[in-house]
Amino acid sequence: FDDFGNEINEILNKKAKRMEAIRIQLHGMCVDDRTTYTVKQELAKASWFTFISGSCSLSVIMFSALSEAHIQGSPIQLFVEAGPVSVEKTNFESDAMTSSITVGFSSTFVITARDRFGNRISNLSGRNNGLQ
Repeated sequence: FDDFGNEINEILNKKAKRMEAIRIQLHGMCVDDRTTYTVKQELAKASWFTFISGSCSLSVIMFSALSEAHIQGSPIQLFVEAGPVSVEKTNFESDAMTSSITVGFSSTFVITARDRFGNRISNLSGRNNGLQ
């Protein structure tokens, strides 16, 4: 009982029925076991740190003891872009068996740009330096 003679369990049950909370979730190919996020529910603010580029779905759900529902606009589809190019993760592949190239013959090589987490960066542009 509280100072006014009310049963504590009854007060807690009434508050629990009225209590609302927000659940914020991130789903999709950009989420793995390394993904971390922090939710400050009193501010309805969340932040994520993910290692994988790709499509995701962000859901914001209001729920209480009686029901739960997405807020307007939820879920939203997101695309996590790869980060800046990492020299350490970018790789070079060549069809040449050795490091020499014969005059008059073409040789193909591929440079795959990746960010520091290994995500392939596909939206790079370059210029033709006259190599064939």
